[in-house]
This record gives sequence, structure tokens and C-alpha cells, in this order.
Amino acid sequence: MDSRILYLGIALAVLVVVGVVYIFSAPLFTAPLGMGPGTVVLDFGGMPISLRPVQGHDVECVGAPEGFTMVHFSDDSDEYGTHLTVGYAREGDYYETTLSWARSRAATCGFSKVEETSLAVPGTHGTSLHYESPDGDKELYFDVGVVKGSDGKEYTVVRVGYDAYYESTENQSTDAGESSGQQPQEISVSGDLKTWDSKIRPILNQVYGSVVLTSATQAMSQGFGFEYYTPREVTSADAQALVDAFVSAGWQQMQVEISGSQISLGFLKNNVFLEVDADVGTHRLSVTVLLTG
Repeated sequence: MDSRILYLGIALAVLVVVGVVYIFSAPLFTAPLGMGPGTVVLDFGGMPISLRPVQGHDVECVGAPEGFTMVHFSDDSDEYGTHLTVGYAREGDYYETTLSWARSRAATCGFSKVEETSLAVPGTHGTSLHYESPDGDKELYFDVGVVKGSDGKEYTVVRVGYDAYYESTENQSTDAGESSGQQPQEISVSGDLKTWDSKIRPILNQVYGSVVLTSATQAMSQGFGFEYYTPREVTSADAQALVDAFVSAGWQQMQVEISGSQISLGFLKNNVFLEVDADVGTHRLSVTVLLTG
């Protein structure tokens, strides 16, 4: 699986939907906390979203849905690329028109649809969309949902995510090594990365026997990313086996997505959201850990 998928979740750590989906990617988003009296707060999958305007700019070409207020903005970059996420909200149920807007903007901007699924956030109805540029170097995401605010009113919430990836010679060499049947070298980690690896790896080993940690990254204080090499190729049947293993370890299943050749799973435990992503037919699993509490 391309390492960029792993770092997508990390770069957007404070924006990820807890309990989506099927997901966002998901990742959805949270706005800065510290709300004053009278501020309306939305609960999107257990994550508070303050309806306060923030400064930022729209995703180029895509723009913003008419009548919506920007309530979140994040513009990050790492060694893999740049990651922009913008959140919008508006009082009322504008779900259908906003969903049509998202599909139209993606097509107008030259992106092709990869997948479209329903959100599975309690108390929410919505859709998550994923698009890709023709060259595969850019990805566009939309999450459109309707939730109840702390004032009892309905609000439409939109997340627009845009990722542009650099060409990575490191990723190319790793892929070449795997295609030739060579097992990548194990890396050593310390501190919080070691702590989380020691929690994750035994669960993965229940399904694959013995996985190898090939990459580990910490993004801010709220996100950790790991990439593991599996001794055998990932299959679509592994999705259920992974769900069973994590549930047995005390994690609550929040999302299961099997779309084409991709697997995406989400779990929640003690204010921690954990996402497992994999491409069927490869030897790699990406695991993102997001501390939401």
C-alpha cells in the first residue's frame, strides 16, 4: 500500500471523524475548542465542532458551498506532500444540494470518482466521497452530513480534503523490494511510538503470524502512523479477521469498508480512534492512531 495513505490520516489528525463509516479518512474535522457562552456546538461522531468562523482559504478550483461558514482550516505538509482540509457548516438541512455541489465541483476540477459511501455516524445521515486526479498525484475528499447542534437545530456539515503528493524515490524503492520478494528491514522505535507499536503489532500478528514494522511517524501530539509488512499478501477476507482481532482486544468497531481492492477499518477505545488501511494483493498495512481525548 502506498505510504501516502498512511500519512494522510496523520496529517489530518485533529480533523478525523471518530466513528465514521465507513469513514472519512477519512478522516471529518473539529474546530478549535474554547467556545464562549452561546456558541453552538455540533457533535459529529463524538467530536465537538464549534460553529465559529475561522480564517483560511478554499480548496483551489473547488471553492465553498454557497451560504456556508468556514469553521475549520488546516494546511499541512510532510515529506510525502501537502494536505489541505477545510470544514464548513450551515444551519438547516441542505444535504442533497450540498452533495450535488460536491459531485459537480469534483467533475469540474477534473477528478474521477474512486468511491462513494454512506457515513455511519450515530445520529447523522451523510455521504463520504473520494476522488483522484488522472495522474494519481492528487486526491480530493468530501464528507457531507447533517447533525443536531447543541441548540437542538439541524446543521449541514461539509469537510473538503485535498492532498497533493510528491514523487517519492523512497516509496519506489520499497515497492521494488516487495515485488522482488525481499522482506523489508525492521525499524526500531522508542517512546510513544514504541508504546503504540507494542499494542498494535500483537493484534496484527493474530491475523498474519508476524508483521514487520517498516515505518513509524508522529505528527503533532495527537497522531501516530505505522506501516507494517505482512508475510503474505493482504486479502479481502482479512477485513473480518482484523475486525475480530481488534474487537477481541477491546476495541469498538466503528467502520468497515471494502471497496474494490481497498480495505479501511476504524476502531474506537478510550478516546483513541484507530484506522487500519490496506490494498488487497500487497504486503503492507497502514495503521493510524489518533488521540481524541
